[in-house]
Amino acid sequence: MTAARTVDARRIPLPFVALAASIYALEYALAHSAAAAAHPALPLAVTLDLTLVVPALYWLLVIRPAGAPPARVVAVFVLSILGARLVLRPDQREYLSYARFLAAPFELALIAWVAVKARRAARGFHGAGADADVPERIGAALADAFPYPVVGRVFATELTLGWYAFASWRRPPHVPPGTRAFTYHRRSGLVALLSAVVAACVVELFVVHLVVRAFSPRAAWALSAVSAVGVVWLVGLARAIVLRPVLVTASGIAVRSGALWTLDVPFAALARADTGRVAPPARRAPGVLRVGGNGRPTALLTLRQPLVARGPYGRSKAVTTVALVLDEPAAFADAISG
Repeated sequence: MTAARTVDARRIPLPFVALAASIYALEYALAHSAAAAAHPALPLAVTLDLTLVVPALYWLLVIRPAGAPPARVVAVFVLSILGARLVLRPDQREYLSYARFLAAPFELALIAWVAVKARRAARGFHGAGADADVPERIGAALADAFPYPVVGRVFATELTLGWYAFASWRRPPHVPPGTRAFTYHRRSGLVALLSAVVAACVVELFVVHLVVRAFSPRAAWALSAVSAVGVVWLVGLARAIVLRPVLVTASGIAVRSGALWTLDVPFAALARADTGRVAPPARRAPGVLRVGGNGRPTALLTLRQPLVARGPYGRSKAVTTVALVLDEPAAFADAISG
């Protein structure tokens, strides 16, 4: 008996890609041929092929074999409309205005899909372990919320930074029972530096907005929106640094660099731990995870073998050395030696 062949809807099969590329190439040639001017119905046929046939093929070749929710066709339908605008000449795009009527059922399916995913994500957030911090809870809640994992990771990072920027001001640092916390923002001045950058960005936001507005109001608001997101991002980073100290547990060290990097170091994986006046690693040395900025470290952890640190947007890196700018290196040395 042969094993059943499964199809993963999160990976686009090569046959669909090749078929869609062939359709787009053929429709482009038709739309820009001399026959298009002689036959007014040809642009309509090209529009229907790109906006309906391509999503239908995606459903037949990708969604249906994988048993995935049909709502995922919405993304392909939207991309097909954008693709049709690129394929058709400006004078041939009149039929695209009717696409909004075709989009109505797709939009309803998308709303229903988003509502189901949001409900599942909320359950996953509240169902996480009691000792899990906010980034871990958000990451666990969004792990399977999107067809492509990278989308969930991007949303998890952005939501985490937004939570720290807006909803963390009355929260104490995350220190689970039975652990000891060690901060890394006072000696390094990292939070003070980020606060100064935030203040400068806020001033720059208003100045740039007033200057650019004189030439283009739309460009001014677009730049202001980007700058505002950057300010929120920096505020979230600063708050996460304060609320996510390095932890010493019964089994090891939970190295946390704000909302950016997380590395669990079991005591068994620790080859050497130096504190006090330690020699800093080279600036661009591979396998180094720095916590507390690029200042002179007060603790240096050397690992027996590389461990994988988890970073923003799903990034990861192999770490062999951890350089920490801790506020209390002597107390840290006592904690890991006891």
